[in-house]
Amino acid sequence: MAQVKIKHFTIDQIKDSSAVFSGVNAQYHFSSATYKAEGNGTIDGNHNLIFNNIHMVKNNKPTSENE
Repeated sequence: MAQVKIKHFTIDQIKDSSAVFSGVNAQYHFSSATYKAEGNGTIDGNHNLIFNNIHMVKNNKPTSENE
């Protein structure tokens, strides 16, 4: 079996469904589930023209799954 040696390793960002494992290990039933609903938000400032826009978030999941 080949061996790989890494002198320097940088992780810039870890997201919700990411992980870092080091050494001798085994991942078992590793999983992640996320849900995100977004709309237009707030329009602020001068001389903004916002018209005829429709923003809809359709949610078919039970409330406990949205957290």
